[in-house]
Amino acid sequence: MVRRTKEDAQKTKDSILEAALIVFSIKGYSKTTFDDIAKHIGLTKGAVYWHFKNKLELLIEMISLNAHKNFKEYYSKRITNFVELKDFFMVLSKRVETDAHHRKLLYFVLFQMEWSESLMISVQKSLDGVLNFPLIYVKEALTDMQKNGVITECLDLDKTAMLLMSTWKGLLYQDISQIRKVGSLSELVDYSFEVIIKGLK
Repeated sequence: MVRRTKEDAQKTKDSILEAALIVFSIKGYSKTTFDDIAKHIGLTKGAVYWHFKNKLELLIEMISLNAHKNFKEYYSKRITNFVELKDFFMVLSKRVETDAHHRKLLYFVLFQMEWSESLMISVQKSLDGVLNFPLIYVKEALTDMQKNGVITECLDLDKTAMLLMSTWKGLLYQDISQIRKVGSLSELVDYSFEVIIKGLK
């Protein structure tokens, strides 16, 4: 019976997160109230407050869960070569192309969210490890590859990791915004990282 109660609570929480993304996308983050979210899924405002104390906590959880889903398979997996490095970005690309919820969240965060400096700082402070995971992960991969002689010792790993992440983020931004599409995200990532990897070799 207790397990069922926990399952129900989790389903309600998931429904609130899903509804919040929809309502945020329609009304905007700043204008959305917990009452709006509750009405969207037929709950009381109190039910929403039972799971989240405020909108910031809800937003942080929304982004955190999405990031965890995106990167969970890599938390205990090490990259040892260029094929695996490119595969990391290809997996991320395929998810953007096939997961409608993920894509909707990215569109909201990149283009619809009314980011203020204080809100951005609050989110970054709460999600520092999550948001910085890809850059740290890529830097660790490059470090291992350098130690194993896969890439030259004179390569600046911080700048190279930033180059790879900036390329990924630029292609992602372009794909989500639909600006001057010249191919699918995965096609562009495949091409771009092949070019970069040839240079690194």
